[in-house]
Amino acid sequence: MLIERGPGIFLLPLFIAVSASGVACSKNFVEPKVAAETSDLEGPGAGTSAPKTGAQRVHFKAPVGWVEQEPSSSMRKAQYLLPRAEGDPEDAELVVYHFPGQGGSISSNISRWVGQMTRPDGSPASPDAQISERRVRGKEITLLDVRGTYRGMMGPRVQGTPKPGFRMLGAIVDTRNGPWFFKLTGPASTVAKWSVSWDEFVESFQVH
Repeated sequence: MLIERGPGIFLLPLFIAVSASGVACSKNFVEPKVAAETSDLEGPGAGTSAPKTGAQRVHFKAPVGWVEQEPSSSMRKAQYLLPRAEGDPEDAELVVYHFPGQGGSISSNISRWVGQMTRPDGSPASPDAQISERRVRGKEITLLDVRGTYRGMMGPRVQGTPKPGFRMLGAIVDTRNGPWFFKLTGPASTVAKWSVSWDEFVESFQVH
């Protein structure tokens, strides 16, 4: 995976450090033609699709105030910290995933994300989930907004710690080599603090 930083200049590894001063940054990715492995614990749901011919460059711009971090997992293409609102117990996190030629359907991944949230009484949060579509530069983006108790990544060996009062914003963009996943989670007040920035982030997405 290469990052384009000006004409003819490519840097490796994937991430670019961003200082806590909140300077906005942008990324250009070139999708590899070889499919990557997925995980039951982190990443898209089950299901694969054959890689299609050709690579696509994906560009997005992190808003001012988002702090870029080194991805904590090899499956994460980018990771950002969004500083917490006053009184909240922790910061919010934005994670970017992409598994060339894999990832399952958009609907199955939306369902899986919604399934990570429950109502305060423990019942499913699916009736409260808001799912919509937005067209940005000719591409359809599927958006998710759901609140509740966040249980995080689930799997046969992992049980997420319940975090009440959370909110999740998600965006999925389909490309020739499979979907790109953008998932923002954090305390509801912190996510609300960055909701305008989230919209700016979604509007910056380009597929070439």
